[in-house]
Amino acid sequence: MRSTHTDVWYAPIDASSGKLGNWTATTSLPAGRQTPNDGLVYNSYLYVVGGYCGCGCYANDVWSAALQTDGTIAAWHSNAPLPTVIRAGAGGGAGGAVAVDGFMYFLPSDARGNGFPSTLVSAAINPMDGTISAWNSVTAALTPGRGAYSALAYNHNLYVFGGTDSAGNEVPRVDTAVSMSGQTSDWSTWNQLLTGRQFGGAATINGYLYYLGGMTSQPSQHTITDVVRIPVP
Repeated sequence: MRSTHTDVWYAPIDASSGKLGNWTATTSLPAGRQTPNDGLVYNSYLYVVGGYCGCGCYANDVWSAALQTDGTIAAWHSNAPLPTVIRAGAGGGAGGAVAVDGFMYFLPSDARGNGFPSTLVSAAINPMDGTISAWNSVTAALTPGRGAYSALAYNHNLYVFGGTDSAGNEVPRVDTAVSMSGQTSDWSTWNQLLTGRQFGGAATINGYLYYLGGMTSQPSQHTITDVVRIPVP
């Protein structure tokens, strides 16, 4: 039987080479997770959102901790929980959390096994202590609802990369919407990926969005090693 873990580790990054130094343990999570729905950093706070607790148990709790200048983190604080319990972890494509313009947005993709919802929720982030207020529904829906996608925020915009819909079709595109104080504009297709794919990783730096690797089932299941780079206008 798989066990859950509460430990958190950090490592210094060499500014000239980008290489990581030795890993060191810091303040443990209050509750173990095999796969958190998502983890992210915003305004010097680290967040862990929901996830799989093991033995068929799924969580909707949200934890935050202040990042210290030496790489350690302060004590974890409990925040307003997600409005629904999400079935699996980010590795299973269960949801993506992004933070932009003082709000955290969360797109669940498997609410207790009931398919892939297309409705986001959002919550305001307190700029003084990083805590999160109550969650509210976002009017604009992302269609189709999907799982196994990647999400990020950049320059007031939310981006969702790839994924798979409830019929198992892989989504070959990047969709975007503008953050609007806890709501969003309507979603639209921003760019096409080389192929439909899922379980890839997304990152942004210096005016570019990157989508890394992933998996596809077309024409047969296999992993993908390419890295897609898209300039942001």
